[in-house]
Amino acid sequence: MHRISSIEIQNFRACQSVSLPLDDFTPLVGQNNVGKTTILESLKWLLKPDARSSSDFADAEQPIVVTAQIEGISPAILGLIPEPKHRTAIEPFCPKGVLWIRVSADGTTAKSLKLEVWNPAVVEADGKPKEWRPYPTGLPQAVSAILPEPLSIQAMKDVQKDFTSVTAGTSIKKLIEEIAEPVTKALAANDLPENKNGFRAADVWALLAADAEGKTVASEVHNQLKGHSVWDDRSHVLIYEVLGISEDEGMRIDVYQNEGRFLYKYAGSFLEEAAKLCFKKKFPDSGSVRVPNNHGSRPKLFGVDCLAGGDALEIKWRDATTDGDHITKEHTRMQAVRDAGYKPVRVMFYYPNRNQAIRIQKALESLYKSVQGEYHYADAAWAYVEQRTGVDLL
Repeated sequence: MHRISSIEIQNFRACQSVSLPLDDFTPLVGQNNVGKTTILESLKWLLKPDARSSSDFADAEQPIVVTAQIEGISPAILGLIPEPKHRTAIEPFCPKGVLWIRVSADGTTAKSLKLEVWNPAVVEADGKPKEWRPYPTGLPQAVSAILPEPLSIQAMKDVQKDFTSVTAGTSIKKLIEEIAEPVTKALAANDLPENKNGFRAADVWALLAADAEGKTVASEVHNQLKGHSVWDDRSHVLIYEVLGISEDEGMRIDVYQNEGRFLYKYAGSFLEEAAKLCFKKKFPDSGSVRVPNNHGSRPKLFGVDCLAGGDALEIKWRDATTDGDHITKEHTRMQAVRDAGYKPVRVMFYYPNRNQAIRIQKALESLYKSVQGEYHYADAAWAYVEQRTGVDLL
């Protein structure tokens, strides 16, 4: 498996000179203000360089430098890079599956940033880079394609918002994704339950239901909700009392309301993950990828939930949006998928009920067909998963 195997940090806040080997799982343990968060931010900065503030420099006279080694870049990993010219840009710098990259800044403007890659032909005795050169055109896109989006789960600042909001990036959504990650790793290692009937829907749901330590996702979610369903501000219970509802009853109302909102919203996430597991089992090389947007400046890359063969699957448990801009963005995404050489396919298990949302879905269906793609919804979506993977999730 390819991964960042080591990182070196110089002059970045508390990390004046840090060299750290990294494993598949690397816990950082230490007292406050010793540099744990800085190490995480340096990894993020390495993959998404941006201008730094003056307070980031431990020594204002010296540059911030972050260097990383990436190992395990096999031909199959390079094959995940959708754009051929980007693959061509990175291949010469990955002998034996190893790549070194370096990001530095000697000021607080974007122009002060320097992105460099090693010269594999000139190395130190220990194999570390001795000579560096600027990133060639296409290498940043190639690195972004083979490495995941940096994920940092911060302490919750607004518990009620985190547990009742469904916007991307909230702590609880990231927590759910983290719980599901061991399942994906098990699939990648082919470490899956098998039986005489093969891979069945029961296996999918069982994998989603428990993590590597056997803790059920449902129980973990319940514990999280139970611990955070009591808000500091409970002035609204006065209204409950006026209506003749006891404090205990009011507390249960709050808990059930928030649990219900959370579980209703995220139940769909489990269904989406289940469908991805089915395709992963049938197509071991499948997985999420990103393709460049050649039709606009935002976003620079479009995500594909699951690339199975030449089909770029967009897997949704439902899509109830009523925003007309959604059509324009989806059309651009379809074109980007086509440009990358894939066929856009939408799989949506539940159709919306509201008239405006239905109209948007009908427009999307026409757009998919206009680019020779496929659009499966409701019963046809369940049937499509079974037809492609052999697993009937129902």
